[in-house]
Amino acid sequence: MKSTEFYKVLNSVITDKFSDAGFERVKSATSFWHLKLGRKHLFYKICVSIKSNYDPVLGGEFLIRVNLLPKNVPDEVGFSKGFVSYMQYYSEQDLEQMKQIRDTIVRKILGQTEFESEFDRQMFNLFEPQFKHELGTPFRRHFVLGLCYRDCEDIAAWGNFLAKNIGKTVKGIQNRPVFFHDN
Repeated sequence: MKSTEFYKVLNSVITDKFSDAGFERVKSATSFWHLKLGRKHLFYKICVSIKSNYDPVLGGEFLIRVNLLPKNVPDEVGFSKGFVSYMQYYSEQDLEQMKQIRDTIVRKILGQTEFESEFDRQMFNLFEPQFKHELGTPFRRHFVLGLCYRDCEDIAAWGNFLAKNIGKTVKGIQNRPVFFHDN
């Protein structure tokens, strides 16, 4: 799956809710959003991981970077300055739902039995223990990891979850921003 397909599916799911929350798109090859909060600027960037290229057997990974900055400087997003966990303001139920989404995707990956090549089978066998280890692992508010996906259905599931919860993130940051260096 090419990154353009990833962003097309993701943006088709999140755009309305992000716009309703007051966000505007930032011109970017990624899914990049900006919201002016008083005198500060909230940036919400979703991007495929360059460290984990998409593989048809193993899937891919994407990252979410949220920064609250004093100026409208999109180039500083993703660095430690103003970095906030988007999960900081989620309830235990939200974190549990994230686990369920991730576990469904991991089970889909682990459920594969046919491979196009011996190399694909060997790659699957190499990463199988890592995927098994992820099953059931809870999400923690201060430990922001990449989120896995294998197909458009998975991207839509994550997108629907993020869109449903964007208001919690915005409200939490408005009321009391918790920066990573504060944890």
